[in-house]
Order: sequence, then C-alpha cells, then structure tokens
Amino acid sequence: MQHHEKTWKKFAAALCLAVVVLMASGFIFGNLSHADGKIFREEWKLPAFYPRGFDGYGRIDMIFEDRLVISDSSRKLASSIVYGVPSSPYASKSAFRVGDMVGYLLDHRREIASLWLIK
Repeated sequence: MQHHEKTWKKFAAALCLAVVVLMASGFIFGNLSHADGKIFREEWKLPAFYPRGFDGYGRIDMIFEDRLVISDSSRKLASSIVYGVPSSPYASKSAFRVGDMVGYLLDHRREIASLWLIK
C-alpha cells in the first residue's frame, strides 16, 4: 500500500507540473498576455492608437442607455466614455452592436471609461 501511495503522489505532482507548463506556454488559454495588469491577445490585430491592453474583453450581449452586458457581466458606462473603432479613435456608441467583440478600460469607479471594437 505504501508503494502505491508514493506512486500516486509522484503522478499527481507530475500532472500539476504539466498543467502549469501548458498554461505558461499558452496551450490551454491561447496567446493571452497580462502586461501591467492589462489583457492582450496576441492574435488581435489592433491599430497603433488602441490601448496596449484592456481591463476586460468579450462579446456584447446587451446594450442599454447607461450600461452594457459583456460576456454575461453587466458594466456601467462612465459619463465621459470614449469609443474607438479600428478606423478611428473617435467613434460613437452607435458603432457598436450586440455580438461585437470589444475590449474596455475601467475608471476608478470600475465603470467603462473607454470601449474598443475588436475585429
């Protein structure tokens, strides 16, 4: 019984190490970077004027006057929100549709301060 317990512990340790290595290599979560606490996916081809990372990203599920639901998470829009699309850093809310992939930055109140369309 003692031998099986040692074998199991070695297997569990090896499995944990393998998961850590796969996560670090991006195999499990893709090419996801966290520079300065911001999220950035390597496969995104973003214009130079876009932020170099986002506080969050996802698909727009619902659009309301003062909030958005992005990937099942409701976020309030800051009163001075800035919108950006690949063709311009100055867009309007009407440029965004349900189903669009977006990245966003939050202000100190955890409200969306800027919203960026990701193609």
